[in-house]
Amino acid sequence: MNNKSKIITLIVILLILPWIVWSFGPQEELDVAIFNKTVSDGSFSEHQGVTWLLNHLKYTQSDGKIYNENKDYYGVVPIKASNNDFEFRPLQKDLTDKDVIYIADTYGLTDQKEEFSGLQYNEIESITKAAYNGTTIISEFNTFSNPTPDHVREYMYELLGVRWTGWVGKYFSDLSDSNSIPGEVFKIYQDDNNTYDYEGEGFIFLNEKKQQVVILDESKTSHIKGINMTFTEQGEKFLGLKDDTSYTGWFDITEHDEETKSLADFDLTASLTENGLNQAKEYGIPEEFSAISKFSNSIYDAYYMSGSFSNISSTPFHNLAGLAKIMSGVSSVLDNQTRFYWRTYVPVMENILAKAHAVSERSDKLEELKYEHVYEKDNTRMISKTDESHMQIYTGDSFEDLFIKGVNIGIANPGKWFTEFPDKESTYRQWLEKIGDMNVNSVRVYTLMDPSFYRAFLEYNLNNPGDELWLFQNIWPEEHPENDNLLGEEYVEDFYKEIEYVVDAIHGEGKVPKRPGRAYGDYYADVSPYTISYLVGREIETYEVNQTNKLNDITSYQGDYLGVEDGTPTEVWLAKAIDYTMEYEAKKYNWQRPNAFVSWPILDPIDHTKKWQEFVGDEGIFDDEASIDIRNFQRGEDLLAGFYGSYHIYPNYPDFINHNQRYENYQDEEGTFRYGGYLEHFMEKHENFPALVAEFGIATGMGNAHYSPDGYHHGGLTEKEQGEGIIRMMDSIKKENYMGGIIFEWMDEWAKKTWTTEPFMIPYEHNVFWHNVLDPEQNYGILANEAIKPEKAYYELSTENGFERVSFRGNESYLYIDLEFDRAIDLADQSIILGIDTYDREKGQFVYRDKGLTFETGKEFLIEIKNKQDAQILVTPDYNAANMNFASKATNTGEFHPITPLINARIVREDGSVIEEVREDGSTLNYGNFQGTHNHWYKKGDDKLSIRIPWGRINLTDPTSHRVLNDDGNYAYLERDQLNTIETDGFVVSGYLIGNEEEIISDFTSEPFLWETWGEPRYQQRLKKSYDILKEHWD
Repeated sequence: MNNKSKIITLIVILLILPWIVWSFGPQEELDVAIFNKTVSDGSFSEHQGVTWLLNHLKYTQSDGKIYNENKDYYGVVPIKASNNDFEFRPLQKDLTDKDVIYIADTYGLTDQKEEFSGLQYNEIESITKAAYNGTTIISEFNTFSNPTPDHVREYMYELLGVRWTGWVGKYFSDLSDSNSIPGEVFKIYQDDNNTYDYEGEGFIFLNEKKQQVVILDESKTSHIKGINMTFTEQGEKFLGLKDDTSYTGWFDITEHDEETKSLADFDLTASLTENGLNQAKEYGIPEEFSAISKFSNSIYDAYYMSGSFSNISSTPFHNLAGLAKIMSGVSSVLDNQTRFYWRTYVPVMENILAKAHAVSERSDKLEELKYEHVYEKDNTRMISKTDESHMQIYTGDSFEDLFIKGVNIGIANPGKWFTEFPDKESTYRQWLEKIGDMNVNSVRVYTLMDPSFYRAFLEYNLNNPGDELWLFQNIWPEEHPENDNLLGEEYVEDFYKEIEYVVDAIHGEGKVPKRPGRAYGDYYADVSPYTISYLVGREIETYEVNQTNKLNDITSYQGDYLGVEDGTPTEVWLAKAIDYTMEYEAKKYNWQRPNAFVSWPILDPIDHTKKWQEFVGDEGIFDDEASIDIRNFQRGEDLLAGFYGSYHIYPNYPDFINHNQRYENYQDEEGTFRYGGYLEHFMEKHENFPALVAEFGIATGMGNAHYSPDGYHHGGLTEKEQGEGIIRMMDSIKKENYMGGIIFEWMDEWAKKTWTTEPFMIPYEHNVFWHNVLDPEQNYGILANEAIKPEKAYYELSTENGFERVSFRGNESYLYIDLEFDRAIDLADQSIILGIDTYDREKGQFVYRDKGLTFETGKEFLIEIKNKQDAQILVTPDYNAANMNFASKATNTGEFHPITPLINARIVREDGSVIEEVREDGSTLNYGNFQGTHNHWYKKGDDKLSIRIPWGRINLTDPTSHRVLNDDGNYAYLERDQLNTIETDGFVVSGYLIGNEEEIISDFTSEPFLWETWGEPRYQQRLKKSYDILKEHWD
């Protein structure tokens, strides 16, 4: 071979060497589902950069084939784009076999069918299901903006850990080029009475939510030809990239969650002048925001790129080794978008895809982790079982006793009813993190939850191996069965269907159709290895038990797992339901776990002295005439996991807990404790199976609905008393050999009610929109949902001598009165009186006899503050709801009476003995700061004093619509929405500063004022003091 031939041969070898190296390089399987709806011009520019890179890196589909940009994607498919002829290739319903889902662009074709544009709910369902099976999610602009519906967008926020602000933006080299600028920009800008006459380079920002356009022309740019992108420290570490780059395509502005990390940021400070930055700031456009973000948990990784980074008009051959690096090296001669693709997108994605490939077997590893501590024998799986008195957990070697320290999770956020489930994983994630940090080991939910709860629950436990939270899953039968018959055929059929829905959901196989008042959706988070037990049933009312027992004659039943012998029809109903639950789970999933029925003290098997409750009217009721007795239940032959009873037991109800000499004799370390006495007595009657206190707790707030002689009333306790009381009760639960206790409840729920407040929340349908701090049921939470005091007063006044400023505010809980004086106030020598006229200037009390005061308008209420120990609110007798008077009348008697609602009715025992009624002190105003819901007033320094009065105490029935009681009828007993109300014409407050010789130092009378109403309640969340007390005690 001569020299010329050698040279030619060498050149050929060098030319084909990249192909040879590429061809003999290893190929890896990485199954990627690409999703793109934006192919309006018939090209595939929005995703061909992805397919080129996958092929160049030698990632293949599961069948070993390379990726074809024309065929291997889902979304809009052009048939003949020039004729507007397209078809739609839908996402697979099940994408769980995919390693990666790449969402390139979902804007789509808005002139076609609905599925052709925007991300749809069924699509996000498929994507989320895959993510929770370990699939990596990669998404880029445009994912969030129109035409994606708002509710679908919210799901994407949850999945990606970022939230769109509404802003999108782009750098333009020529602002006068109308062909490159969307017509929507011109329309919005000109509709705002602006003239568009821009030239030269600049940025256009569009807020799609607010329909707002901001233009920053060349006088406000720094001429770097685009927006600057810098890699964060975490991005440098993860991606191995450091150099800044410039991007000229469309981008959106997002905010990210705490768990989400920014790998690269867009930085406007390098792209705009100081003048431009200031103008952007005026519109809420941040100087810096994420360009590439990563959300990661123990189940999946999600990446979001805030621009059309993969967009490239043409790509070279993919099968040449080193080509990407060559293109990056010569990128300075390429146009901006092409340069960005080679210099930035390709190396970024190379790292992300390598990470995705490394975790592509994660779903198998997740299964191994979940089932690591699952006991299996004879094709039956268990993680828990009961013995004579304990719950036991399998630890990998043996079953070990676990004393239950749990929290009941109620889900009704302010403004929502119990049937309006939160559907954001981040909500549940935050709750579970805080609950776990409180050092409890279990949570209970009352009904089938939204699918997002189970995803968050699974994620929490995978993130915390060894410190799991165990789930008690209640299966809740509907209330109010026809004819109060629990064994009614249709009622039982519906209940069994609910059992199936719940069991399937627990195993990640649930497909529950949409239904009113219940959770629904696709359940694909398998939490069966963390579900410790099913609680079957609810608090059954005495009349339901009586009626069921009357209408049915079945008293025995024997199933494979549970039976009843010589019991009652109600007990048979429970046994059959539990037996069905265990049978269904065993046959379909080969699982067993302990099951329990749900009951409460009014149905206990103890023979208490009956009492007649006179206040309910002529018919009256007995609270001890029916029972559910666990001694009538029997094990079935196939029962391995066990069975037990679960009970809701509180220290203040029923009354027999408070009026039994045996319980009064019970002593713990702190003295007499009737609650412990009842627990002891109850356990003596609880044979053969263990018992769990599935509900117990203490309510904070300003109202008391039932008196307890041990001080653990139904409401009105401080947060410190709440924490210490829960510990005392839990200690008794443990001492008396129960399986454990589950605290009621995690958070305050404004949707709740009790008998002392329900008749006065009118209209009742509005009670979720405001917080009745007088209602104990709304204040059981360890997490407070608190209304926010408005910064701005709705009405202010001042006087020349004494009252420097008087401010009035109202929120979802209170009327606030803030007093500022022009001198130091010493309550040892002075006192303060405030008369409150809540409606109709001609009605109410016109004088205050004790002080010789005369009012310009009639007052319904009077506040008198003498000192920290002596402050009260009083009411004119005609308007004292505590005495069943609901309409103010004009009067000059000068009388104001204490507010003393009935909380324990007078009762007559079966033996004729009488227990007199107990009334609440609703007039005393507690002194102290406004953290929590216990205190009414406090002084700030020497010259400021703040007062807050709960709306219910001054007969507001609905502060959202300014409605007050106004009913002059006579009633023996009140029902929901029975009383008449009226919209107030405003409040008028008269104030007096009284000297030590009863002289009036200063006074004022306001003009009529009202507070601003609201639709959605404004609130903030705060961990009560009880949280830290419990956390420290259980550490």
